[in-house]
Amino acid sequence: MVGGPATNRSTLKEVEYTREAFTQARNFLSRAEAAYKQDPKNEEVIQFARTAAQSAENARALASGAVGGLLLRGMEHELASLRDELARLKAGDASGQPPSKVSDTSKAGGSVFDSVAALVRQLALWFAVSGWALAILLLFRRRTI
Repeated sequence: MVGGPATNRSTLKEVEYTREAFTQARNFLSRAEAAYKQDPKNEEVIQFARTAAQSAENARALASGAVGGLLLRGMEHELASLRDELARLKAGDASGQPPSKVSDTSKAGGSVFDSVAALVRQLALWFAVSGWALAILLLFRRRTI
């Protein structure tokens, strides 16, 4: 069921997560600025600034729905409309009437796959994934003297 109470709860959770990520970004930004005022060449300045930037990117992704359930809700809505159309077509076959025109999304046969393919082609998604990969690499890098 699209648009029910469960959807409202998940939307509220996504808003809460977005606010938390944005608050975290602001906190790390203020920590980076404070560390910069103490010693501009300190490594903590860079680390806090990177964490602030990543947290801000997480908040942006959550707000735009790239990470949250926005894509999933869109797919659920599309699935529900296709089920309704299929039911109408079956009802038309049972009554002896010729079937009505089928929409372009059902002709494609893979609208979910088309949606995923469109998502993969987005540059922002690849930028975010590469940012996470870089963050993980930096997290596990070997410290040298």
